[in-house]
This record gives sequence, structure tokens and C-alpha cells, in this order.
Amino acid sequence: MHASNGFVSPSVIVVEAPESTEAGWHGATARQLLVILSGVLEVEMGNGEKKQWGAGEVLLADDVAGRHLTRAVGGPMRLLFIPFAADFVINTWSEKS
Repeated sequence: MHASNGFVSPSVIVVEAPESTEAGWHGATARQLLVILSGVLEVEMGNGEKKQWGAGEVLLADDVAGRHLTRAVGGPMRLLFIPFAADFVINTWSEKS
């Protein structure tokens, strides 16, 4: 089994959004983990591709240069944002037995 090194997040936040909420085109403010606590999150990339994540899924948002559009589809959603510190290296793993 592999586990990342522990880290302190500079600013964990929970966001609640009602159904049909759409956050206009924006970029990620930091590399972060995004946990979908409830509902469905849809992300549309700059090339028009759309992806959806549902409750219990985790998304690694690490494209801070690109732009995307986010929507709550099929009902309200609750999201947990866990940004990484600027110097965190996610691909440094510790061996766990």
C-alpha cells in the first residue's frame, strides 16, 4: 500500500450550491483535492469536454493554468476543497504495510 506524506492545508473550505448553480469560467486557485460530499459536480473544460463526479468521489484539481466552468447538476451539491501548500509534492509516497 502507498500513502502520501501528511500535509497541512492552508485553507480547507466547504461549499454548498443549489441545483443549477453555475460558476462561470475560472481557473483553479491552487492545486487541491476536491471531495464531492453530496450531489453531482459537472466540470466543462476549455475544449468543451464535460466530466461529472458524484458523492464520495475525489478529484485532483491540479491544472492551475487552464480554465473551466463548474455546475451543480441534478440537485444541490456540497463540496470540500483541500488545497495543497505550494511546496507539497503529491507523488512522494511512503510505504505502508
